[in-house]
Amino acid sequence: MNIDFHYYGTYLAAREAGFTKEEAGVIAYAAQLVDDCTIHTFSKKVEFEQIETSRDLNDIIADALNITEAYTEEDVRKAKEIWSYFHFLPGNQNDRVGYHGKTKSSIFELASWTFSPDKFRMMCLPESNLCQEMIADTMAANHESPWFLHLIGIRMHVLADTWAHVNFAGIPEWSINDVRQSQGIDEYDSGRWYRAEADALKPDSPSNHTYHIANATSARYVSPVYLGHGQIGQMPDLGYIRFRYVPVWREKLDEGQRKIERDNQQNFLKAFAQMVCALKSIHDGDAYPQYADENLIGSDLRNEIKNVLSVRKLDQSDEWKTLIHHRLDEMPAEYRPQLWKEVCENSADKNATDYSYFCRGAKYHKEFLKAKF
Repeated sequence: MNIDFHYYGTYLAAREAGFTKEEAGVIAYAAQLVDDCTIHTFSKKVEFEQIETSRDLNDIIADALNITEAYTEEDVRKAKEIWSYFHFLPGNQNDRVGYHGKTKSSIFELASWTFSPDKFRMMCLPESNLCQEMIADTMAANHESPWFLHLIGIRMHVLADTWAHVNFAGIPEWSINDVRQSQGIDEYDSGRWYRAEADALKPDSPSNHTYHIANATSARYVSPVYLGHGQIGQMPDLGYIRFRYVPVWREKLDEGQRKIERDNQQNFLKAFAQMVCALKSIHDGDAYPQYADENLIGSDLRNEIKNVLSVRKLDQSDEWKTLIHHRLDEMPAEYRPQLWKEVCENSADKNATDYSYFCRGAKYHKEFLKAKF
């Protein structure tokens, strides 16, 4: 998901759940900052611990291009502590999704590989037991803590991403994240399927079904080339898109069963409904339903969100803003990724700032998941 859903969608969900305009603004900003807090944005003027919750795209590309060096266990650990903790929450611990690929392989020149069930359990899935534990832990956290709202925002980012990043994992693992591009990546539009064209030189374009898709392989099975959904570009993060592809872990199935079909409009609506449920549970102290039910939000709002998600645009922020204004007669502040850090740097008490609270919430979240896996 991108800023349209993580910032504006989260803001609306928080308001629908009963948070004030000011509280919703903090929750939404923290949710989006998860995508923007990298080592390159760290402040040199603070002494508290800053938490890396994402990586700069240029760094990701540089890692993927450096295919001559092996990815070490330390590299994998660092990747996991960013991507699995903050973007690809593992959800296959109880083997909800079965593996239907090779169990051994040596097709790559520099390495051989054997299937690991534990790694396959790192696949991101919505409505997981771990996600429910995360929300329960949020409900049990100190509501009077100055960084409580920031923690909520961070966890709403993680929850929402379980719907966008379903069937991928936040570790550099070929057996989960590789996509058989020779068998086609297709996009559904205007009543028919079109072949999605991979072109690194042209900008992503819904109008002609062209996307930045990493049409690349590595000589190793554990490689940044196979991290997250890089093999399918940003398609999982686009609200309007319906697409299908063949993951390597399904290629042992019969030909007609290999493709996964994704409808992001449907998934993102469920993500919004589940955010509202989670936020209401946190706000009111009610039980949190593990499974998403879009009917838990009113039919009017449900239809309005469907209209937003159906717009074939890479960034649906304007549509979200129009919906917020129409529904609430208000507008969240424009998002500036460096705002909290700049305010912190100019503050006499840097520890009592939103940026410090975000980092403390991120550290709390990271330690919670580190104890789990």
